[in-house]
Amino acid sequence: MTRLILEELSKNAADTLGRATEEGNSVLLQVDGKDIAVVVSLDEYRQFREWEDRRDLEAIQQSKEEPGEYMSWEELKAECGL
Repeated sequence: MTRLILEELSKNAADTLGRATEEGNSVLLQVDGKDIAVVVSLDEYRQFREWEDRRDLEAIQQSKEEPGEYMSWEELKAECGL
């Protein structure tokens, strides 16, 4: 992964995007020495979202299998005072 100060991105945007999309090299953006974002290829982003969706579905399925009492959204809000 390449680190790049955000100010340099405007000077080298095409090169930075090329590294992420064509070379598959993620680019970490920094502002004031702090990491703020990552530029990745669309394929890599889609793979991440698919992985994240699978994890979410597994967590939902697991929670459905856990013993417990069903509570509607309205009942939950009332119990929480919302």
